[in-house]
Amino acid sequence: MNTIAAMNTITALEPGHLARLARLYVEIFNGPPWHDGWTEAVALERLSGFAAVPTFWGLGQWHGERLLGFALGWGERWVDGWTFHLKEMGVAPELQGQGQGRALMQALGSGLRERGYQSINLQTSRGSPAAQFYATQGFVDLNLLSLHKSL
Repeated sequence: MNTIAAMNTITALEPGHLARLARLYVEIFNGPPWHDGWTEAVALERLSGFAAVPTFWGLGQWHGERLLGFALGWGERWVDGWTFHLKEMGVAPELQGQGQGRALMQALGSGLRERGYQSINLQTSRGSPAAQFYATQGFVDLNLLSLHKSL
């Protein structure tokens, strides 16, 4: 295991972390398999919008001042309790496949249970490495249809 990855901490994300979060977001989602084309300014706008949701919560994985990974989203009241919508999750590309994502998901699950959440929902592309990762973490395909319409 990478020495940096082996000596990290996981803490709640704060508003002051958004610029570093945007930089890592761009690094992750502009690379394979996504190739999205984010700029830091647009990523910061997206992430700031998420952070403005009253039930926003997220975790950052750190090695000193370096952000290595993150998991974030917000809660929604549903008929049988609170569910957490995991909007974004990622690990620095050079650390993927080394257990960092698993550690983040375990910490996220523990933190959400402590906050009274009953479930986590997320969306990702079928057949992607992310879908395979989430399946190993106990997520199941709900066979829901995600729709989009350009305006």
